[in-house]
Amino acid sequence: YSVGMRQKVLSSKNTFSDIQLGISYLEENSVDYIHIPFSFNHLMSLQKCPGYLEVGVGVTFQFRNEQTDLDTWGTENKSLDYLPIYTGRIGYRYQKTTSPIGFNITFVPSFVAYDSALDFTPWGGVGLSYSLN
Repeated sequence: YSVGMRQKVLSSKNTFSDIQLGISYLEENSVDYIHIPFSFNHLMSLQKCPGYLEVGVGVTFQFRNEQTDLDTWGTENKSLDYLPIYTGRIGYRYQKTTSPIGFNITFVPSFVAYDSALDFTPWGGVGLSYSLN
């Protein structure tokens, strides 16, 4: 699960651009993950249907905190790792100008570079949004 915000930065008649910032938390097998995504997105109006084609690029900063067993002194060992995850975005966003509620479905290809290799992970998502203005 995640929470985020978007801010419109450029706008014209049929297109606009925004920046997005968020945060998410996941705990799995004694490992805590915190993700902070940042992206720049461009939305183009689809003339025949009420919505926008969305494309974008970004980076997600992943922080991983692993909790291990107690050492011989009775203290808990923890290790904190940091990993940038580079992302793309292509999807559909539906948002009526007369309603604050929106919907989007997005494909997010993710790329991680480590140990002289590039790892590709296909991600996707479905979201609901509420506009404050």
